[in-house]
Parts: sequence; structure tokens; C-alpha cells
Amino acid sequence: MHFKDWCLSQYGIVNFLEAKTLNRVFIPLIYSSIDAQFVAEHNGYLTTHNNHLGLVIPKENYDLLIFRIYLEFQQTYPGVNDPNDFEKFSDISLFKLGLNRRGLTKYKQPSNIRVTFSDDSLKTAFTKQFVKYNPQLKLDPLTYAQVVEMPPYFMGDIYQLYYQSPAAEISRTTDLAQLKAQEATLKKLLQEVNQNKLILDSINKLTLDYDNFGDHPLSNRQACEAYALSLRVFAEANRDNLSTANYQALINASTFLVARDEFGKICQSLGAELEFASYIRDQLYEHARTQIPGVKDENPLFHELPPPYDKRIPELIKNNVRDLLEGNSWALMNRYSKFISRRFLPDQQNPSQTGTDEILIRGGAQKHHFALFRIIKVGLLENGQMAEPGEKPHHYEYYKVENNLGFMCPGVDVKTKTGWGTFITKLTPFTYDSQGNLAASNVGPFTQPELYQASMEITLRELIRVEREIVFYRQNGRDVLNSKEPQNTKEADEWVRLFELRQRLSGYFYPLSVKYYVQDPINSHKQHERFVSNQRGFVQEDGSCPAFTLKSWLASTLGHSLNSLLNHFMQQHNANEQARALQAALSRVQGRIRELDPLEIKGTSRDNLMNANRFFSSFMVPRSLPIAKQPEERGSLSGTFR
Repeated sequence: MHFKDWCLSQYGIVNFLEAKTLNRVFIPLIYSSIDAQFVAEHNGYLTTHNNHLGLVIPKENYDLLIFRIYLEFQQTYPGVNDPNDFEKFSDISLFKLGLNRRGLTKYKQPSNIRVTFSDDSLKTAFTKQFVKYNPQLKLDPLTYAQVVEMPPYFMGDIYQLYYQSPAAEISRTTDLAQLKAQEATLKKLLQEVNQNKLILDSINKLTLDYDNFGDHPLSNRQACEAYALSLRVFAEANRDNLSTANYQALINASTFLVARDEFGKICQSLGAELEFASYIRDQLYEHARTQIPGVKDENPLFHELPPPYDKRIPELIKNNVRDLLEGNSWALMNRYSKFISRRFLPDQQNPSQTGTDEILIRGGAQKHHFALFRIIKVGLLENGQMAEPGEKPHHYEYYKVENNLGFMCPGVDVKTKTGWGTFITKLTPFTYDSQGNLAASNVGPFTQPELYQASMEITLRELIRVEREIVFYRQNGRDVLNSKEPQNTKEADEWVRLFELRQRLSGYFYPLSVKYYVQDPINSHKQHERFVSNQRGFVQEDGSCPAFTLKSWLASTLGHSLNSLLNHFMQQHNANEQARALQAALSRVQGRIRELDPLEIKGTSRDNLMNANRFFSSFMVPRSLPIAKQPEERGSLSGTFR
């Protein structure tokens, strides 16, 4: 019996959902104790962190405390506005409370887990049975379901109960060949984890909503690779307790993030997309920017760049848009690499040609933020029904699906700290007026399908171009966290121009679910059926957009429940802990191999006899027999992450 089936039969648990990662701070104590009433009033608790005893309180409560200290500072020293003076005053105020403000750090822990039930009576029985975990009845703001919230360590305990149950044995395979294949997969994954410890440790922190700074900040490409690897680790470490559908969904999601063929070459996937985006922005543009005399932090417009970059970067963007829409077997990924880009637009000359119904593109709407969006096409018949595979569509509708839980996330609820992490808009046709400016088109798809398609292609080309260009610039021509920095008005004006275009081209909010088919990144003849809906997620509060964006994309791909289990795993497991999870799974698999094939260890009598003959025959050969040279030991993994 699989884990979720066992949870349903044993406790009535239907789904596991993530709770919000709490934004807290840790302040070391100066002495070994602190006023208990102060701790309670600020909803805090004492704990040891980095070998120091200290107070943990919510960041919001800490900010309120500092604000009250600031009011006291103004009353004590009216007219004094020097930030340094206030900093000294606040240090003294906290010192009097027994707190060392200089040692303050962010403090994040894995989020609580929420469970839903098939029946209210089972929910009541569950809370009584697990009362020691202090279960809390709550309303989940993402699904609007009544849930029971449990501490994060509950998941480890319930997994342990599952594996101790005889029911867990039912789903374990007895196919020896399959077990040996699992063994080989687990060993290979262990090697990959050991080779990618830095990015796995960093993504572990980002899933906890820490800033993407420090000694090892992740690029978007590295975050994508870390997530792809973690998906496979989670799938293989839990292969026994996952249903076949869930296991395959995890493996497929990993492939859509980073796909490689049998030679280790990257195929069209998010990894290829992020490599191109980084090439034009982080390499070409940054190199060109530093060649401008006197340039500091401002971001010049394309025409202000020195030759040949002033023409080269817009040309690369234009060519990339063409490759994504029309296909190219030699599409540029970076200076040294190419990839096969499948055709997205319907091919009127060859309707049976295999293409793709989805393009996954790096978004973000400004520099220093990372988001994703998909453009998907859905074929419709002349009667308005969706065309199934094998049916010839009368025309196509196009949608934009954005995954974003940070800057410009739509529909943010400040109270619940949620927003539309998956946001669907329906794209509309555009044309050019006599001056060459974009203008909305009223052409109808049912009455003029060919003209409608031509107008939609204008929308698609312009939308992708604008999304590519806007991430070169900052919203106000300065960094958000540095309001004293001089504003680059040209940069700010260009951002506003592109943002207004982006808003127009992105269409209108579409409240319904969208069904479509997406081609496998490696096997072009394999299709995956997808349903995408508007979904809410917990917004990021720090600079963790690589993790939160990918988590949002996965929630729309895997569903809330499976993605919550994955997110919980990634929050709880850094590189070493992922390796331990794989090692535990490997031990289970090898134990079953020994149970099914004890001769694998002991050897048959015939094997033992042959080994003995080979051993004793070595004493009968001439002493002058040359010693054979041993081949050099080599180790390589063609498909590892770097």
C-alpha cells in the first residue's frame, strides 16, 4: 500500500499541504535568562542557535518593538535624526532587556504541515490520537479547506509509522531486475548529490525563504539544476511509498526543468532557456556595460551600448523569438552551445509535424527578480470544442501562465501573505497601425481564422521580446533597497514604457482551468496531458525568488499536495541529508535483493568451484609470466550537474 493510501485508510488523511514559512529573528541573550512576560508578549521562545542561547520572535513583532523604541528615542532626543544615534539608542534599549542586538540574525525553520480529512469525525479522532503534537485547527488560505496544522517533524514520525506497518510491504516490488535497476539509479544519484553539494545546500536555504546572498548565491540556472536533482532524489528515495503516477510526475517535472539526451547534451527545457537568458544579460550586456566610461550601477539602454553590442543583443533577442516560435534545429543557447528548438506556431504547410504546445520563458519584469511564464496554445474545432490529439484544429487560442510569488505578484493578501503564484491570462490579437505602433485587433477566430492567427503571432513576438528586454532594467532606475542612490531617469522611463507594453500584450485574466498537451523534452512523440488553474501560494518575504518561482511552477504542475511533500523534503534536507535519504533507500533495495537472490552474496557451488580452480591454477603457471598492466581507473558521469 502506498503512503497516501495508507494515510487515508489509517487516519482518513486526504492531502498534505504546506503552511507558511514563518519569518522570525534570533537575538542572543546577554545573560542566561530573560523576563518571561516579555517573551510571551512578543510571541517568542528561547532556543540555542549557533551555540548561543537566544530569543526567537516573529520579524513583525521585532519591527514593532524597534518602532516603539524609535518613538521613545524621539521623545528623549527631540530634533535628533541621525541614524547612528538611533542605532546606539536601540542597542542600549535592547541591552537593558537582556538582548544583544549586534548578534541578531534571520531565523527560518521548515514550515508546518497541514492535513485535510475525508470526514470530520476522523479529523477529531486524529487530533486526539496525536495530541502530543499540539494540532491546530485552521483554514488553509491556499485551498480554503479546513485543515489540521502539525509541526514539521510530524512528517518524519508518520513516515516511520508507515514503514513499521505491514501494509507498507504490499507495494514493494519483487522483480529482481527492477530492484537492480533501482540500485544502479540510487548509486548514480548519490554520486550526483556528492558532486553538487553547494547548490543543494543553497537551494535548501532558499526554500526556507532566506536571501539569495552569502558565500554561495545561486544563479537561476543553478537553482533550476538543484531543483531538478532534488526532484529525482525525492522520487527515488520515496519510490516505494509513491504511486506510479506521482513517481512519474516527479521524474517528468525534473526533465522539464533540465533535459539531457543520451549524450548528456541539454535539450529544450528550462535549463536551456535560462542559459540563453543569462548569456545575453549576465555576460554580453554586463560586459558591454562595463566598457562605458564612468558607468556605475545604472543600466544603459541598448542603443547606448558600445558597438557591436548595441546591435548584437537586440538581434539575438529577435532571433531567439523566431527560434521559439518557428523552431530551429541549431538554436543558440550561449556562445558555445546550440539546442533543438521545436516549432510552437502551427505549421500550415505540414500540420502533422511534431512541435510543442508550450514555451517556458524566464520572466520577472525587472532586473534582480526571477519569475517564469508559459505561453500555451490550445486547438479548437469549428464548433468551439477542444481538439483532441489527432484532430485538426480550426484555430488556436493562446494563454500566458505566469508563476511568480515575488515582485509584481498579482492579488497579494497582506494578512495571509498569499498571492496568485499561478496566474492565467488569455492573449488577444494585435496589429500595427499606419505609424508602426501596436494596436488592438478586433478580428474574430471563428470568422477569420487565418487573419486571427497572423494577428496572434504579432502578439506573441512582441510579448516575448518585451519580456526579454524589461529584465535588463530596474523599476525606478535604482535598486529597491537603496532609495538614496541617484536615479537613472532613462532607465526608469524605459522600464515604464516596456511595462505598459507588457501589460497590454499579456491579455486579460482568465478564471477557468486550461487543458492542453505538452510534448516531452526528450521524446518528441510522447505527450503529457496538463491542466493548469489559477493557484495561490505563499509569497516570498526575502530574496528567495529562484526557489519560490520554481516551487510555484511545480505546484501548478504537480498539484498542491505532492508539491507540499516535495517542498517539505527540500526544506528538511540539505546535500548531506539528501545523501542519507538515498543511502537509506539504497539499503532497503539491497536488502530486498539479498532476500530475493541470496546467491547474489553467497555465490553458487558451481561459482565457488570455478573461483577455487582459478585461484589454485595461478600456482601452476610459469614464474616468468609477465604481470598484466591494469587499466587506469576512471570515473565519469556524463549527465551530472555542474
